[in-house]
Amino acid sequence: IVRRVERLRASAARLGRGEPPLPFPAARDELGELARGMAEAGALLRGREQALRDSEERLRLLVEGAHDYGIFALDPGGRAASWNAG
Repeated sequence: IVRRVERLRASAARLGRGEPPLPFPAARDELGELARGMAEAGALLRGREQALRDSEERLRLLVEGAHDYGIFALDPGGRAASWNAG
């Protein structure tokens, strides 16, 4: 059981770094359930990261393509943080 727990700990560390978790042998116990949950969380995280990258790319293209208008973004303090050539 110690090896399996260590493998789960390593998988959790990988997931925390944005890497996919290690493969875990199929098991029908609590550790197997935990490993499956981590694998599902990793897949969900990767999907959401890709969706965010896609959304950021669409926004970048929109802002860079606007030539008749100035578009700017403010930081939380209300200062201009970025802008297009406009």
